[in-house]
Amino acid sequence: MNKEEAAIVELMQTHCDALKKADFQVLLSLYSKDWKDYHGATKDSLEYRYKKPKEEAKGKGISLFETIQDIDTSAANVTINGNRAVFSPVIHSSSGGSIS
Repeated sequence: MNKEEAAIVELMQTHCDALKKADFQVLLSLYSKDWKDYHGATKDSLEYRYKKPKEEAKGKGISLFETIQDIDTSAANVTINGNRAVFSPVIHSSSGGSIS
């Protein structure tokens, strides 16, 4: 594994650890202000989603953080293509099942 791949693995492990700990401040610090995902989510919308369960939704459902039981990155590989990196597979386990 080269330095670039090692840095990506470290970053992704930090992200997964923050998800497991429900540490949304660390999660948000990992995204740039102009970040967007394929569904149009932005850093601001993530901040709202992460804070909402603690501030507004008490007793009104289950938050993202309450459903995560484990995040397994042991089989994940990094593939770099230009300025894009893919870290996969990552398996999220919850009381409802697992997704990768």
